[in-house]
Amino acid sequence: MYFLLADLIHRFNYLNIGLAAILIWVGVKTAFATRGQGRRAVEPTGAEMFRDATPDEVASLSPVVGRRPR
Repeated sequence: MYFLLADLIHRFNYLNIGLAAILIWVGVKTAFATRGQGRRAVEPTGAEMFRDATPDEVASLSPVVGRRPR
């Protein structure tokens, strides 16, 4: 594969210009993608997302396959 590309490298005259244009386009789209969408903060629902389970909650869970309940 290397030798094939080495023989064809003279055909890639505009490779640098093309890659630069693509990267500039992606950069501009990324810079202006979230502008004007009116993002707002997520409001909490009242319950904490990550908390420790109480012993009653742990006891009410069904056992995992292959494990024996305590």
